[in-house]
Amino acid sequence: MVRPLPLFFKIQWALGLFLVFLSGEGIAQSSDYSFLDTEQGLSNNWVSQITQDSLGYIWVGTQYGLNKYDGYGFESFTHNPNDSTSLIKNWVKSMAHASDNSFWLGIDYGGVDQFDLTEQKVKHFEFRTVDNKTVTTINKIHRTQNGTVYIGSPQGLFRKPADKHAFSQINELKILDIAEDSKGSLFFLTSSGVHKLVHGSDQSHEIVATDKSNQFISLIADHKDVVWALRKKDLLQLSHLHGTWNINPIPLENPPVSFLFAQPPLFEDHMHRIWIGGENGVSILHGDRKTVETIPYSIMVPSHISHCAALTFFEDKYHNMWIGTNQGLVFKSSFKQRFSKFAVPENSLNDKTVREFIEIEGKLWVASANGLYTINLDLPHASPQKVLDSQ
Repeated sequence: MVRPLPLFFKIQWALGLFLVFLSGEGIAQSSDYSFLDTEQGLSNNWVSQITQDSLGYIWVGTQYGLNKYDGYGFESFTHNPNDSTSLIKNWVKSMAHASDNSFWLGIDYGGVDQFDLTEQKVKHFEFRTVDNKTVTTINKIHRTQNGTVYIGSPQGLFRKPADKHAFSQINELKILDIAEDSKGSLFFLTSSGVHKLVHGSDQSHEIVATDKSNQFISLIADHKDVVWALRKKDLLQLSHLHGTWNINPIPLENPPVSFLFAQPPLFEDHMHRIWIGGENGVSILHGDRKTVETIPYSIMVPSHISHCAALTFFEDKYHNMWIGTNQGLVFKSSFKQRFSKFAVPENSLNDKTVREFIEIEGKLWVASANGLYTINLDLPHASPQKVLDSQ
């Protein structure tokens, strides 16, 4: 019997809440992170990509196959030379949603596969450059808001409109990453520059930023349509104001991950924090776009694991963070983040039986057996004010 992932997480949160009520120290004593690797059934510990389907299952792309996680265990899909509907090769390097029931997979040394989630079968897409060379290395797959699929590879940028069945080559630049803002503007990254496609013309692009020393690595566009480009020593903030691109470098004390076969990841979560895969841990740029904190890998993975590095980030529909590393899969629960703790002075309610509460305009109204009280949430250590007696 298949158990859906959403049920798994609801059970986990309910159990966590139960433990908190049993012990005031319940949250503090529990770990924020869980770790999954081949011992739990993952097909390979090098996790390249993570995503989630419409049913809530987590899909994990690794160096050796695609994995489906239901909260209890993994089901793996790998290349079978005797089955033409299996993966064309095993290293799933990039993933993107094709529709509600399929994924685009960038297969290293294989090309592009479209994986049908219902049939659990693959359709292969072989495509060539303008000079008839086969493209096998895929750095990025991106499906735009209008359904067009773009593929970035060392041999150029390729495009397949939603109403077409084949990819065509746009340019011959060595593409590292692709990003899209909320307006549908498409950006692509090379080691030497950030480029923006001109609307209505895939053949033309605007150069947003350049780096003569080839330091660019990764790219995203945030919720305010600010473009972020990661370099080897800093993070560039690219804002388009009054027809001009303003460039603001933010230095990083924790340098980005350095791997021959992987790019350090950039990701914006629902709290508008930007996650960066670093050499010594995961760096997080907060919403003020000034504060950077680093979470060391040592608190994310078991103590016997060394030389860990983040390769990809993903936030599921319940705001749990998934971190793919070269050593396995890290899961950071959002459960703790859902609670704020504040101390109410002892005996200030005169009765510990809280029957109901509601928040209205910054005040918490608390109904107890002794009466009705208000608590100012901006002054959590102040005594509750009694507004109505129970008699």
